[in-house]
Amino acid sequence: MKLHNKKHLTHLEEGGITVSFFETGDIYEMRYHDYQINLLRGNLIDGTTMNLYLRTFEEGTIFYTKLIGIDSPSLFTIKHNQAVYQGTFRDIHYQVIFSIEAFRWDFSVSLYSDKEVHCDVIYGQDIAINHKGAVFNSEAYTVQYIDYKAFKNDNGYTLCARQNQGKTMLLQLGSHSKNIAYATDGFQFFGLSYKETHEPEILRSELLPSEIYQYEFSYFALQSEKMIIHKDVQHIHFYGVLSPEDHDIIKEPLKVEFKSLDKKKPFKINQINDYRNYLNTQRPIYGNRLSFDEVKSLYPVMDQIEMKDQQVLSFFTSNHHHVVLKEKELLVERPHGHLHIHNDLLNASQNVMAHTNFMFGVFSSHAVLGNSSFNKFSGDIRNPLNLHKISGLRIYIKKDG
Repeated sequence: MKLHNKKHLTHLEEGGITVSFFETGDIYEMRYHDYQINLLRGNLIDGTTMNLYLRTFEEGTIFYTKLIGIDSPSLFTIKHNQAVYQGTFRDIHYQVIFSIEAFRWDFSVSLYSDKEVHCDVIYGQDIAINHKGAVFNSEAYTVQYIDYKAFKNDNGYTLCARQNQGKTMLLQLGSHSKNIAYATDGFQFFGLSYKETHEPEILRSELLPSEIYQYEFSYFALQSEKMIIHKDVQHIHFYGVLSPEDHDIIKEPLKVEFKSLDKKKPFKINQINDYRNYLNTQRPIYGNRLSFDEVKSLYPVMDQIEMKDQQVLSFFTSNHHHVVLKEKELLVERPHGHLHIHNDLLNASQNVMAHTNFMFGVFSSHAVLGNSSFNKFSGDIRNPLNLHKISGLRIYIKKDG
């Protein structure tokens, strides 16, 4: 298999805002000149972090899918300065039209089904609104300087983010169709369990939490009201606005003009570009839980044992080694890892080599020789929930073939 390490991007540009798309439909980046709007750049392995999720509610079970990118059932094309996604999921035919105008972008979603289906749509958007150099240096540090505000109106909630470091620009997300709940952080949306399941935790819940939470992963999400689709096209409309000038403390949302939807336009599925990934990063292989007796057989001497609900979380060995089990990894925001260092640490030189591995499947990352900022040989992980699998050394297993 021959891999080509070259990006083929298509750009939509308007009013200083540029949105770059892979041929899969995944969004690589949204930027205003040299300022990055999204926090994590998309790639052809993991897709895009910002997305639309279509959920169906069937006899007490929630089914969901992404509507954008390589991990979605969507076909994709760009025409008339718009990005179009079309597909079918659980008997629902859908069409998503992404467009930009001046400092604003819109997601117009149309849904149709011959059967009666209960569903909703969730829009998730990662946020940086900072100079791309600052974002690349540290996503977590970038997020620590963003202020969040949520406002409620007749259409539901409007979310605002203000960057407090450098240029104090403002980003606003809202909808012109009814929304009923929101989230502000990726730890709310994806959850700590994502490190094991690789499934956004919140999508199995009826409602988003509708509270402002801020850790180190800015991720705004808006949830549409639940609707019944049956032989009639339903429309949902989300928008985003960037106000690049300097802003004071957010006291009220920006006024955004409603862009009416053309409900008379026929709903039609066209055969357009279809790409699929050779690597499936959404189905990880993870180890089974160990009982206390199984842990004891591996480590007969255990000191300072940390337990919860009769399950071992961590302990120290007789050699003062700290052993952490999966159960503790799933309780903490910061991932567990090891820093491996070779050669003389007492004297600064170019002869010291180091790399880091992480418990959730990164066997090596940030391999450096000497200066850890300049002499890098491999990439570092960009997210504490292991959202992107493209960084670091990973192991992939080919099954049934």
